[in-house]
Amino acid sequence: HPLLPKALFVICLFVFSVFLSSTKKTVKIAPLLVALSPFSLSIVAVYGFMDVLPGSLFVLSICLIHRQKDFASGCLMALSIFSKFYGLLAIPLVILKLTFDRPSSRVWRFTAGLLSVSAVVLIQSVFKHGSSFLVPVIWSGQRDPSLFSIARVSGVDQWSTYASVIMSAVVFLIAGLFFYFQRRVVFEEYLLSLYCLVFAFYPLGHQQFALRLVLLLALVWSRK
Repeated sequence: HPLLPKALFVICLFVFSVFLSSTKKTVKIAPLLVALSPFSLSIVAVYGFMDVLPGSLFVLSICLIHRQKDFASGCLMALSIFSKFYGLLAIPLVILKLTFDRPSSRVWRFTAGLLSVSAVVLIQSVFKHGSSFLVPVIWSGQRDPSLFSIARVSGVDQWSTYASVIMSAVVFLIAGLFFYFQRRVVFEEYLLSLYCLVFAFYPLGHQQFALRLVLLLALVWSRK
């Protein structure tokens, strides 16, 4: 049914928001309002963009990291990445956080979950579809700059030529700052900064990408 994907996405958004809002038998309104805001509902229910899946899986993975369930966190992170590849950008920060948190075996548990699910998905994808699962990544580099992109504002035609270099520099810059200050208590804020900067330089700049920022903001507010 054509409405089934939208219905599933809305249910996912609702379950995610309730999960963040319900803590110790009290309901925190802020995450509920952020996740169920008109922006979120328009992206998910009206336009039917599936970014709620990688976004919610990503944030739930971060929640499991705080609960020291590192293997399960790695599994969810892999599912998020193979829903949309931009979850890969956070891996250096996640590894740094787990390295700072003792014991160091946390890194290996997270990596084991990440690689095991990734292997299953890759084997199934390559066996069934060949290398065509990489088509969206290749195609995105051939499209014109879109709504929320610095490339569109600056009018640079070949921005995608430099975007990969700039985004890589942003990832390592944020990771370097995280390593230098070792601010584990504001991990989500580092992730927010990372994705704000990367999405600003990413040539496509579609509005649905901001849904990940909204869900991360809901996670930050759920801590208050």
